[in-house]
Amino acid sequence: MKLRDILREIGEATSSPYPLDLTVRTEGLDKYEFATDSGNEYSVFIEKDTDGGQTDYDVAFSVMERGRVMFPGHRPGKSINFEKEVNDPKNMFRVMATVLEAIKRSMQRDEKSGETRVARIIMNPTKRDKSDTRRTALYKKYIEKQMPPGTKVYTEPDGSRIQVELP
Repeated sequence: MKLRDILREIGEATSSPYPLDLTVRTEGLDKYEFATDSGNEYSVFIEKDTDGGQTDYDVAFSVMERGRVMFPGHRPGKSINFEKEVNDPKNMFRVMATVLEAIKRSMQRDEKSGETRVARIIMNPTKRDKSDTRRTALYKKYIEKQMPPGTKVYTEPDGSRIQVELP
């Protein structure tokens, strides 16, 4: 994938999400699973923290690997490795679109059920080299294009996390 194609995709955000399954829904957690065209299986965790009528989402996603079960609701024989870095340029925009779709679905369910209003979303992009902030910058630009007007998107100075404040 060429830089021009990457910039066009960020600007247009035209990638469609992968089919997504909600596998766990509790008061404080939604967990989704999906598979990419290259066969990588992902889990998306949305932890919810509610205080004063507003909810913060703490979002983490990673590839599932064979191994012991580490989280409730996982399929037998699968575990999550949040430190595993997957470089899959062919599928990266569809992965980002799918993670955002999971967030949107959770927000719709929570707001429809009258639980609370989602005020903030926090994401921690996985990167082995903590000084390399390219992945965080890419996610930030993609998220900015997908959020409603008035949304503020920040990154920590060290590039370790993205914070989205919804209007």
